[in-house]
Order: sequence, then C-alpha cells, then structure tokens
Amino acid sequence: MKNCLGIEIGNYRIKIAYMEKGVLKECISERIEEGAKPDARLCAETIRDLLAQKMIRCNAGCS
Repeated sequence: MKNCLGIEIGNYRIKIAYMEKGVLKECISERIEEGAKPDARLCAETIRDLLAQKMIRCNAGCS
C-alpha cells in the first residue's frame, strides 16, 4: 500500500486520517461550527484548509 487518505464528515466534526506506506502519519479531528447543519461548501473549504495546513497532498488515485 502506498498512500491512503480517509475522510469522515459527521454532523459536528470532520475527521481525516492519512497513511504513507501503511504507517499512520496524520490523524486530524476538527469541530464544525455550531448552528445549522454544515453545507457541502463549508465542509469542502474546511477539508481543503486542513490538508493545506498539514501539507497533505494526495491524488484522487491514492492507492
């Protein structure tokens, strides 16, 4: 296994796990702002920002 990126989007939290060569490199858990249910745009922006902050780069073809 090369790289693997997992993303879980819940009602109140986004979780991201990133593995390289079978070893867990990053595990991120970020709370979503309280209030109305988050929309897809807010979730996408949050995920993009978290991946950029941790300098995680992964193609759509992660394997």
